[in-house]
Amino acid sequence: MKWLRMVFKNRITPANGVRDELPQILGVATDSGGRTVELHRGPRFQAALTEDQMRRTVWIQQTLQEASPMTVEGWADGFLR
Repeated sequence: MKWLRMVFKNRITPANGVRDELPQILGVATDSGGRTVELHRGPRFQAALTEDQMRRTVWIQQTLQEASPMTVEGWADGFLR
């Protein structure tokens, strides 16, 4: 629980690789126990994708477009997290 106390005391900064704020709440869901939980966006682990990774991301998006309709930006954001 020390890490959680550090988050709320703003001791963790992006410089050491950990976010310094709570992520945006995306919505709520009900878990298997019937409890309502908030859905948060995860932290980004990379600043950007390389040119080669973006080419592969475009290929994946085009290949799976019918099965999983998501933009290239959505796919890239997912790979960054």
